Amino acid sequence: MQGWPNMLLKNAQVFFKGTFQRQNLLIKNGKIQFVPNDFVYDNAMDLTGHYIIPGLVDIHTHGCLGLDFADANTLETEKMCRYYAQHGVTSIIKTIMTAPIENMLRALSVPFPRTGAHIQGIRLEGPFLNPAMRRAHKAELLCAPNASLTQRLLDAGQGRLRIIDIAPELPGALSLIKQFAGSVRFSIAHTTCSYNQAMEALDAGAGSFTHLFNAMEPVTAREPGCAGAFMSGSAWGECIGDLFHVHPANLQMFFRQNPKRLALISDSVAAGLMDGQYPLNGRIITVKGGKAFCPDGAIAGSSVNLFQCLKNAVSIGIPLEQAIQSCTVIPARAAGIEHLCGSLLPGRSADLVIMDKSLEIKAVYISGKAVALEN
Repeated sequence: MQGWPNMLLKNAQVFFKGTFQRQNLLIKNGKIQFVPNDFVYDNAMDLTGHYIIPGLVDIHTHGCLGLDFADANTLETEKMCRYYAQHGVTSIIKTIMTAPIENMLRALSVPFPRTGAHIQGIRLEGPFLNPAMRRAHKAELLCAPNASLTQRLLDAGQGRLRIIDIAPELPGALSLIKQFAGSVRFSIAHTTCSYNQAMEALDAGAGSFTHLFNAMEPVTAREPGCAGAFMSGSAWGECIGDLFHVHPANLQMFFRQNPKRLALISDSVAAGLMDGQYPLNGRIITVKGGKAFCPDGAIAGSSVNLFQCLKNAVSIGIPLEQAIQSCTVIPARAAGIEHLCGSLLPGRSADLVIMDKSLEIKAVYISGKAVALEN
């Protein structure tokens, strides 16, 4: 499907405030307008039998197509943003994994492209992580939280740094969260912290949990850990939706216990790649059977995009409406960008996905402009 800058999308089931409703939608000057069902417009597309949903929002993605935000230049970043857009992801938080500090500072300053998915901010997964839970991160690059480095990172981000992942049991972590919680969001990650330590971090100002069940202590009879703290209902939580990092039964449990605060993420490092070996931030990862592994056998990030995560959730019985919210408005709220993306609202940028009843993408619009899809 191809569109024009101004177009009437009629007779679709439009996802609005958590439910589908028959609604005619006018894209005008890149913005959304809701219009009556008898509204007439020269350029119109009849979408009977189709859904219109908000463009997906991935708040934790390291890259795709063999490229990584930790060392990508502007052109490579633009290539990745085009890939996201082609797969229904219209907004992302660019995620930078642990690297030498000068590299991280440089990655924070790379200009955002003007084509493809919107980069709505930057996330740092590192360096304030526990080496015992490093997984794909290099232990020698991790460090204890400190204020001076945090300020350097914030300054390099020039107002674009939105989330810093942190292990709250590390010395200085709680005081750092308290000091900077008004300037950036903190998410609990790569941690050995207990339930009580997680709750202390939330009280200090942390707001979310990064890739639940991964790189954290498991739930036991006498130690609920981070998963238990999330299910208490006070914080946002992320789950990787590839059905490999988190068992489907555990994902279903989270949706039952805290559906309004559960965001699906891709945590992609190898999306768009065939099986093989690829460089990732100074090391080689192996992609096999759609899964990505480090040289030591540890699971790396995923090889899926967020639209695949949405379909995966539906495939295990999560209602479509809930799966959509967990890929749109919920992650937008978790990252503090709900004023920019995640919902179809009058006056909002026309970032949307048209899909059929089998959940196949038929068109993607970003700022009202049709995205050229892959053949």
